[in-house]
Formats: sequence, C-alpha cells, structure tokens
Amino acid sequence: MPHRRKALMSASVAAIALLCALNLTETAAQKWEEWPEVKGARATSSDRNLSLYYDPKPLANVDVQCAFTYKPASGEYFYMYSLVNPAINELSVASLSIDIRRAEDSQDTDTESFYIILAVKEDGTKITRTYKDAISNRGFIENTVAVGLEPQVIGWGSGISSKGWASFSSMAESSHVSPGAGVSDLTLRSHGIPTLRDYRVDPSYIIKLSDLSRLVKERGLSPEEVETIGVEFYDSLAFHGRTIGPTAPPAELVPTAFMDNLISMTTEAEKLGWITNAGIARSLQAKLDAARKKYASGNNGAAANILRALINEADAQACQSHEVCKQGQHLTPEAYALIKYNAQYLLDHVK
Repeated sequence: MPHRRKALMSASVAAIALLCALNLTETAAQKWEEWPEVKGARATSSDRNLSLYYDPKPLANVDVQCAFTYKPASGEYFYMYSLVNPAINELSVASLSIDIRRAEDSQDTDTESFYIILAVKEDGTKITRTYKDAISNRGFIENTVAVGLEPQVIGWGSGISSKGWASFSSMAESSHVSPGAGVSDLTLRSHGIPTLRDYRVDPSYIIKLSDLSRLVKERGLSPEEVETIGVEFYDSLAFHGRTIGPTAPPAELVPTAFMDNLISMTTEAEKLGWITNAGIARSLQAKLDAARKKYASGNNGAAANILRALINEADAQACQSHEVCKQGQHLTPEAYALIKYNAQYLLDHVK
C-alpha cells in the first residue's frame, strides 16, 4: 500500500504538470474553502510558488493576440501568437495552449512538412521533432489538425497534449512572463483554415508533493481525491479565452452549412471586439446572409460575386496589425483572417 500511495501521489504531480483542462467544480471549491489552513492564507513572496497552502489570485485579463499570414505558394496559414500578462496579476505566466482537435467529419491535413520545436536553448539552437513523430509516440486520445509549432523565444518550447491541445511553454523560471511583461513570436503553422478556438493561459505555480501528502494524512482523503483537488486547484488559476487557430476543412463541403458557420464566427468576432464598428459589422453580415441565400437557391455564381465583394470590404477594413490600424479600418487580424480566408476557401472549392 505505501508503494501504491507513493505512485499515486507522483501521478498527482504529473497530472498537475500536464495542465489538465478541467473546470473547478462547486463541490471542490466549497471543500477547499472549508479548510482553515487554506482559507485566507497568504504566503510570503519567497515561497508563494511552492505551497498548496498559499491562496493565490487566479490569472486575469491576460491579453492574447494572433497576427496572421497566408502563403499561397505552400498553402500554409501562419498563426503568430503573443500575450501580455497585466501588472494586476501576482503570478507569472508559464504557458499558452490552443485547442487544435480535429472533427471526425473533416479532411486529413498534411502531416509530412511540419515539425515541433521542443525547446529553444540559450545559445539559440533548437531541439526539434516532426509533427508525425510527436503524435505517433503519445497514444493520442484526440485527433488533431496537423501543425508545426515554432516558438522563437529563448527558454521556450512547444508540444501537443494527448487531449489535442497545442502548447507553448516556458522551460525555466527565468523565461516565465512576469506581471507587466509579455512574450511574442509563438508561431503555429498549418494547412488548416482559420476558425475560432479556445485558449488557456497557465501560471507558473508548483504544488509540493509534501503538501499533497499532508492532505492525505490530515484530511483522510484518498490519493485519488487529492489528485482531483490538486488538479482542480491548479486549473482554477488559469485564464481562458477565445482566439483563432486552424481547423481541418469539412470532408463534405456543403456551402450553406459552411456559410452558417462563417456567419456565426463573424457574429462572435464582433462580440469579442475584433470588429470595432457596428455599421461595418452589419454590412459584412448582410453580404454573408445574401451569399447564403444564393447558395441555398442553387445560384452559386451570384453567391460567388457577393463573396468577392465581401473579401474586398474585408481587405479595405483590415488593420495592418493590432498596433497599426489606419483611421476608418475596423477589423483586427483575427476578424480579417476568419472572414477573408473562409470566404476565399468557399470560392476556391465551390464552382
């Protein structure tokens, strides 16, 4: 039994280190708050990242942005992520993860041309592995869109979890993103067209094995219960949001269904603040609705003309970057990528 407990406690730490994407349940949160040594406890700055008995504030308002480029010659989309950890946070940021799971009714995408940068060493050299090798040796639970992960930041690396998330991670405390600081040049490349994706930002926070053992002894919890509480506690510190990322095209392209998805994404893009003018949002939606009606009636030529007008409007409204946006332009790179390249995909594949 002691050996089994030790193994399970080690598994707890491993599970936490893997940043399992769970939601903090009400029951777990209530149980946590009932423990007097946890409730209201504050650690000193020297040990705040070491103890389960420190009650840190969750990450908040982390600003994640995605610049975007398409290279027609290779058919590759480049998603270039950056983040800023606001000064209001007390924890540093250790990783950014993006959901890249692939739907069952979607096409396979190229897996041969992509590689994963596992680590960028201090001298700038990179440890790499092909995407195909990365997924073949992990026993994946979820299918993923084929991607290349190319962080260009010293002290950072990348990988793909068994749950189908692509992660960029700081490999050492010196490269964590402190409050008030940021990181960029976290590049994902893929043949997958842009879609809305969930992201997760995790803090730099380590739970001591001794603290987990203490819960077993003091609270009479089983190692399995402690593992669940530990993972949920860690998960409660993460920050979640929406960005853009790749998706595999549908195996069977139905224009009206594709348009329905594009209309939905454009609506959400406005809610996310990526379309900054209500009049422009209405104009774009009107063109999308009109194109869908033409596809539904079988008039593909008229639909294509409307989509070309949509792309022209998107081109005129696109900000060069998040920092450079001329007066009268109202589409962030995220909104522009969603609208233009999904419309273009439909134009290229429906005649």
